[in-house]
Amino acid sequence: MGAISGVPTTRVTDQFIRQRLLQQVQYSQRELYRLQVQMSTGYQYEFPSEEPIASLRVISLQRLLEQKAQVKTNLATSQSFLEASDAALSRVSQIVADARGTALGVLGTTSTQEQRAAAAQQIRHSLQQLVDAGNQNFRGRYLFAGSQTEVRPFTTVGNGLIRYDGNETVLQSYSDVDLLFDTNIPGSRVFGTLSGEIVGKADLDPALTFDTPLSQLHNGEGVSLGSIAISDGTQTAAVDLSRAHTIGDAALMIKQQAAG
Repeated sequence: MGAISGVPTTRVTDQFIRQRLLQQVQYSQRELYRLQVQMSTGYQYEFPSEEPIASLRVISLQRLLEQKAQVKTNLATSQSFLEASDAALSRVSQIVADARGTALGVLGTTSTQEQRAAAAQQIRHSLQQLVDAGNQNFRGRYLFAGSQTEVRPFTTVGNGLIRYDGNETVLQSYSDVDLLFDTNIPGSRVFGTLSGEIVGKADLDPALTFDTPLSQLHNGEGVSLGSIAISDGTQTAAVDLSRAHTIGDAALMIKQQAAG
């Protein structure tokens, strides 16, 4: 608090003296108010402009503390979803083990047709249990739908077929201010619902043309080239196909021999 200093009375007016004393009193009141605010709030400064550099450091630290608090909340939430997913996967593992045991129980044994039918029914029931486990919903979110958490991921479409309606995108959350981690597993990875594209060089549906090489016939093993006999029912002629390379060559040789 500032002390009240003396006011020279020589060559000054009374109004100046009163104004000077009033300013000193107002200054002292402001200082007293500032000290009272510091004591009541525990803050050294009331406004950031009073100490800009220190204020920037405080603001940065406050922002970091808020981010850390949000990260803590994210971790708690993500842990609850991961625990629910782990419980669902444990159930899936048990269902698969039970279904495998049921199938092995009637495989290669002297079991009756009725026992095999009962086993098949049990396996169908296990399949439905797997669908239900894949559609596990926790706190309003489907656990295995990828990022489409509001979409029911698995649907039975008939004939023992099951359609996956989720996607392969993984949800992520912050485990620290600048560190992301996965918080779920898409159903496509858990249950193997999607397979990669298989690209081969073999034509699985070949069409026979005049340019088809004879070496590609018979599933790629080719044919033995030599002489063949053709007949119109009364006459027989030999056709040498040893120089033929394509279906067109063979057809032309046969046509020429038939015409001759």
